[in-house]
Amino acid sequence: MIVFTRLTGKTRQLLAVNPDLLVRVESVPDTMLVMLDGSQYYVRESLDEVVERVIEFRARVLAQATELSSRTLTAFEDSPSGPDSDDAVVVQLIRNEEN
Repeated sequence: MIVFTRLTGKTRQLLAVNPDLLVRVESVPDTMLVMLDGSQYYVRESLDEVVERVIEFRARVLAQATELSSRTLTAFEDSPSGPDSDDAVVVQLIRNEEN
């Protein structure tokens, strides 16, 4: 989730958005988030800030997935039971690559 500040009168309201459901961002002149279900939210952040936050969010997700994958493989390789043990569970990951 990415947190933005809604444009709503004098009170400061935070809005958490799932970037996977974000269809587009418009600057009309205020920044408007248009969601997959058609709902629209006006936020204080600029269009460039919104785009940057989405990029940063996706980079964090990829970095965390890579770290988790690396830790899992290292933990398995360092396991005393190892891959040949009766209590070892082996999960094969297959990457589907089209050339």
